[in-house]
Order: sequence, then structure tokens, then C-alpha cells
Amino acid sequence: MKRFAIILAALPLACCRRAPVAPPPQRIESAVVVRSEIEHPRRLFALHPSASSAGKTFQAQEGGYSAILLTGWGFTRSDRVFWNGTPLATTFSDRTMMSALVPPALLVRPGDARVEVRDPAEPSAGALFATFRVAR
Repeated sequence: MKRFAIILAALPLACCRRAPVAPPPQRIESAVVVRSEIEHPRRLFALHPSASSAGKTFQAQEGGYSAILLTGWGFTRSDRVFWNGTPLATTFSDRTMMSALVPPALLVRPGDARVEVRDPAEPSAGALFATFRVAR
């Protein structure tokens, strides 16, 4: 019975101690942005679709164009999509999605095409790229 009383007497002291309180950060906005960039670097995850047959359209659009969807992280409104260096009409959806229109002339020959996402005004930002296969 004596031990039980000692434990109960010590318990409130341990429970009531307060942890030291840190002062609030000075600039929350900048800390959040830096943390986001560290945790989620700019990336291109996938092309949808990532392959097609030569001369065949996919996700058909007006004028025989094909639509390609790019998923990733860190896209900006100023990013553009390039097909083997040729700029494509690009639509920014949000930081994780973009789409582009591929002209039929670029799908005539079989082979691999380098699809890039980059900001033409900021070459130091680095290009993101993936391969699109045009099969026979």
C-alpha cells in the first residue's frame, strides 16, 4: 500500500510539467515554400500515352493533332513542352499536370522522341524529359 501512494504522489508532478515553448517562426510562408521544394523536387513522372504507332493519332483533337498528358510535380505556368526540340502547344493545368498537342507530322516516322518540359525563360531551372515511342 505504501508503494502505491508514492507512485500516485509522483505522477501529478510528471504530468504537469510543461515542455518549453518555442517562439513562433518569423516567416511561415518562406519556410513552407522551402520545405515543399526540398520534399518534392521538380519531376516528370509519366506521359499518357507513352507510345503510339507511326501515322496513327491518339486522343484525337481537331486538325489531326494528338493530345498527350504529362504528370509530375513542380510544373509552372511558364513551362512549355518540346518534342525533340520542337515546341508544342502547351496547356498548364496545375503543378502536377500539363497537356500538349502533337502535330500529325511528328508521328509519321517510327522511333523514340524526347519529350521535354522546360521554361524557355529560365534555362537554369533544368529540363524534365521522358521518352515517347513511335512504333511501326
